[in-house]
Amino acid sequence: MNCNKVCFGPTIGRLVFRAFIGEIEESLRLSYTNKHMNYRKKYLGVPLAVALFCSGLQGCSLFGQPTAQDFDQKATANAMREEFAKAIGDWDLGVLADPENPIWYWKRANACKHVAGREQQAVDDARRAIELSSKRPEFKSKLMYFKYTEADALQVKGELIPSITVLDPQIQELGNEPYAAPFYLLRANAYFKLGRNQEALPDVNKAIELIPTWSRAYDLRAEIYQALGDTEKAQKDRDVCLFNDYDKKVDLYEPYPYQRLTF
Repeated sequence: MNCNKVCFGPTIGRLVFRAFIGEIEESLRLSYTNKHMNYRKKYLGVPLAVALFCSGLQGCSLFGQPTAQDFDQKATANAMREEFAKAIGDWDLGVLADPENPIWYWKRANACKHVAGREQQAVDDARRAIELSSKRPEFKSKLMYFKYTEADALQVKGELIPSITVLDPQIQELGNEPYAAPFYLLRANAYFKLGRNQEALPDVNKAIELIPTWSRAYDLRAEIYQALGDTEKAQKDRDVCLFNDYDKKVDLYEPYPYQRLTF
């Protein structure tokens, strides 16, 4: 039997394997003969290079598959430019890459709120984020944001009573924390759209109490006062908005004073 032919494959295989763990010199030293050693030295470079290249493809960002974080960066950039349809497409890929991360569903829900025909998806994504966060303790602190997005998406969809139902326990839990202000304001908005202005007024007052510089809250209260027939108070709140250079037609996505809840 020709040992060169029989031993070539296994020997090269062992050499390539050992090369990965820094033992190539030891492998060559243990060769049976100088002839075999020279033969292996001559041809080892080809399979070793192929093996290293293939291994590198697994972890190299240049050749490897994009990660969910990569898609998230693209989506966030599109969302900040208000190109929400493109952002949704990128977060679709992020969800496929990492389907157990609630953050991608939550961010996609916020984008879906701004695209006609995607209102139900916004609700579904927010609820999926809530569901997933219950299984992963590291996302527990984000739960209130997911709940806020669910309630907001329901309002966008026109489901005001279900939105209030989502908001009630969150407001009770947060109490007088500044973080509760957006929840009070969102519930006030739901009451206002339902024509329940006497219920809307205490909520918007609470939002202003928690964040006295929040123009968006003054703007809503001006509308509520106007609906209640108190034009003087309505004008005072409009003056506050004017002083703060607030324009709701331009500042549709004005960052919240304490922390942005969307992107």
